[in-house]
Amino acid sequence: GQLIVGSYDYNLYSLNAESGSQNWVFPGAENRFIASSLIAAENIFAPAADENLYSIDMNGRPQWIFASEGEAWAKPITDEKCECIFLSTMDHSVYAIDAQTGTQIWRSPKLGGAVVGSPAYGENGELYVGTFGRKLFALNSADGSIMCEFPTADGGWIWSGPTLSDGVLFFGDLSGYFYAVDANSGSE
Repeated sequence: GQLIVGSYDYNLYSLNAESGSQNWVFPGAENRFIASSLIAAENIFAPAADENLYSIDMNGRPQWIFASEGEAWAKPITDEKCECIFLSTMDHSVYAIDAQTGTQIWRSPKLGGAVVGSPAYGENGELYVGTFGRKLFALNSADGSIMCEFPTADGGWIWSGPTLSDGVLFFGDLSGYFYAVDANSGSE
């Protein structure tokens, strides 16, 4: 029954979904909330432009804070069991974070550009992310290693995360191209 809203005033708000009244405010961030929060069974994972990912319980109490090296402009995602949170950041990396403790599990290699879209999670545990480095990457979700990469045709930045449907990744770039890429082979 909660609507979770991040704000440019550095606060995260919980609103009653029916009445719009305020349930609670989390005032702990040092910069604005740009991305949507990931809502899990017991926690809210809220990325902020202060380079932190905040884990907050359903009553607005902080559980842990994970510090990255770049702003997070995209909603994080989780694995099927919510054991691991995947966070893309402006520092050209994707992080895997333990959902219970906030401890870093791994950090991907630098991907050649900011990652500002949410990753897509494949059925075999692959992570797919686009970058301002003009490439789409497939990462191994177990260790963050690069499995393959696909460059854009005209050097366009990939702003949003890809959508994965029936083994095909769909995404656009800032040059105006739209792509369909086979998730298994990496071919257009």
